[in-house]
Amino acid sequence: MQIFDRLDNSPDITEYPVMTIGVFDGVHRGHQAILRRTVERAREKKGTSIVLTFSPHPQKVISPDQSPLILQTLRQKERLIEKLSIDILFRLPFTPELSLVSPEQFVRQILSTQRIREIYVGNNFRFGHRRAGTFKTLQILGEKFQFDVHNIMPVDFRGVRISSTVIRQAIQEGKVDVARDLLGRPYQVLGTVVQGAGKGKTIGFPTANIDPANELVPAGGVYITRTHINCKAYASVTNIGIRPTLNPLGRPTSVVEIHLLDFSSNIYGKLVKLDFFCRLRDEKKFPDVEHLKKQIKEDVRQTRKYWARIQRVSPGESNVGNHF
Repeated sequence: MQIFDRLDNSPDITEYPVMTIGVFDGVHRGHQAILRRTVERAREKKGTSIVLTFSPHPQKVISPDQSPLILQTLRQKERLIEKLSIDILFRLPFTPELSLVSPEQFVRQILSTQRIREIYVGNNFRFGHRRAGTFKTLQILGEKFQFDVHNIMPVDFRGVRISSTVIRQAIQEGKVDVARDLLGRPYQVLGTVVQGAGKGKTIGFPTANIDPANELVPAGGVYITRTHINCKAYASVTNIGIRPTLNPLGRPTSVVEIHLLDFSSNIYGKLVKLDFFCRLRDEKKFPDVEHLKKQIKEDVRQTRKYWARIQRVSPGESNVGNHF
């Protein structure tokens, strides 16, 4: 997949260009339906599939105080889009000037310059200043600028329309299993391993503290996770919170700490990818360290049981090899 930050330095696309437009925060199952149809149509026409997206998220520019926490880093989003076989990604900088462009100016100045033949968007697509442009607006402008416009209906899961907003709420509530169903994959947090207080090691459960690159991490609690390090995956238990038993006075900010099962290497400074599968329990303050150790042993037991069951039912899902 080729990536361009500007339209004027893009390749001369002579093949049948088929485009989709959107922020695609999360690249969830609804987004995937649009992206796959864009790729399918481009292949049917022996053309080029194109994604037009924006960075940063438009709300960060239009109303930064009310902008949502973004589900992914930019690189995470790009990699997921690339996996869906998109040919070209236009990653346009979203600026205050661009936010003032009318729907027709947007089509004239941006879309028509690429000689787009077809555009696929979601049913609730909005564009232009104050989101004045709708799917119908784009259809009318398509007739004027000679491209066809198609909408892809929303994707539902168990009666719930899949959206970035719904996924964001699920993660903020710790419902990472729900988020996994809506995304079509586990919610993943990237982070660099940093120096911690080392208290986990003193009680027999060493942890790796990570500094998350993602804006959004799940709600406080203990989770069954999968940790990717150096292209290998390891079963893990992750705690998000203030560690009230080991820090009775509390900490000003929450930490993300990972206990990797059957792992002892030094990984300070390493970039890790952390997949969240399900929530085991709330974080809580125990009467003493012995009660905490007993609970952590139970968390580890539940995690091993979970991965053993997953491997029996769906061997490819766990992807942890012999590392648990």
